[in-house]
Amino acid sequence: MFGTAGTEDFNYLEMRMLDRALTTPHRVVVFEGGHTLPPDAVALDAIEWLELQAMKSGRRTRDDALIDRLFDRRQRAIAASATPAGTVHLLKALADDFGGLRDVSAAAARASELSKQQDVKRALARERDDDDAEARQLEDVLRLETDLRDEARRPESLGRLRDALSRCARQAGAAADSPERRRARRVLRTITMGAAERVQDIEYLKLLEQYRQPGSGRG
Repeated sequence: MFGTAGTEDFNYLEMRMLDRALTTPHRVVVFEGGHTLPPDAVALDAIEWLELQAMKSGRRTRDDALIDRLFDRRQRAIAASATPAGTVHLLKALADDFGGLRDVSAAAARASELSKQQDVKRALARERDDDDAEARQLEDVLRLETDLRDEARRPESLGRLRDALSRCARQAGAAADSPERRRARRVLRTITMGAAERVQDIEYLKLLEQYRQPGSGRG
């Protein structure tokens, strides 16, 4: 399975969690943008990844020239990686994808070595923590939405939802790009998408309309 998601895509967290959960051959690539088709380069990457999997499984005749070309491209991407944590992800992906087709022992060893460095360990842990925090944030909103059905709890739940949406909107509207702004935009898009299927509270649905994110394409 090859999956993609934009940095401001409401499917972003779903794909990140799937990446963590799957143990069968897979790759997830995140691109700059919202809920849209991936850029051409990512789409081509997906096709080429599937070709590698076909060769590894014997469904396609081995093409050493193609393997060399894709292997070299991955190595160039690793060399251009801007962060150690990003380098670890790329090294692990190379080792997984080209295992059995090329000698990947050096890449696997380097990924293991980098992963033991304290700054890299903290960065990798922060990635997981950020995903988990975003999941908890969404779970809290969904729980408050459920509480709207209880007349005794509705006023408090609606107030807390209004506060949560307001905070997200302030972060989503920040002038400068940041992980916090991207996360806020993803959360707002997730909450507002399909809300009418989850909730019948008219006042809350009207409130959500105020926070619906404009355009979710690239950029």
